[in-house]
Amino acid sequence: MNNELKYVIGMDCGTTNIKAVVLSDAGKIMAEASRPSTPIYPGPGMHEQDANEWWKNAADIFKDLMIQMGPAESKKVAGVCISSHTVSMLPVDKDGKALRNAIIYQDERSNPELHEVTRAVGRDKYIRIVGGQPSVAFLPNKILWFKKNEPQLFAKTKYILQASSYINF
Repeated sequence: MNNELKYVIGMDCGTTNIKAVVLSDAGKIMAEASRPSTPIYPGPGMHEQDANEWWKNAADIFKDLMIQMGPAESKKVAGVCISSHTVSMLPVDKDGKALRNAIIYQDERSNPELHEVTRAVGRDKYIRIVGGQPSVAFLPNKILWFKKNEPQLFAKTKYILQASSYINF
């Protein structure tokens, strides 16, 4: 039986920063690091973030954690878990390249599309599909806004990702 101490990394991509900890199998914090996330406000009620910054911050944080752990202990990391703010809309192309800044959950620009979607499918069906009350935070209206307002980028979109999905990708 292997009694060697093992570690896991937990990372959270939040709206104000990305932070991570390395935990021992006994739950002790062995290392921690964070980087701030830069908000982008392209207009009234608009909230975005740069996925390239997410990736750079995540990579820098992982490097910091490994430096804090040292080479021998770093090799004992058994798993990584990444969570993030939701609901963000990050369109990426077939190669996973971000096509625009992510529209994050606080963004309100797709309010007209929210009403359009809710009317089209009905409030009760919307709630069953989405799992929550109609809100500009959710993806159906954001995707419709994107399709209407940025059709060239929409046509290049292969996937719509969240912050954690992008980092995992």
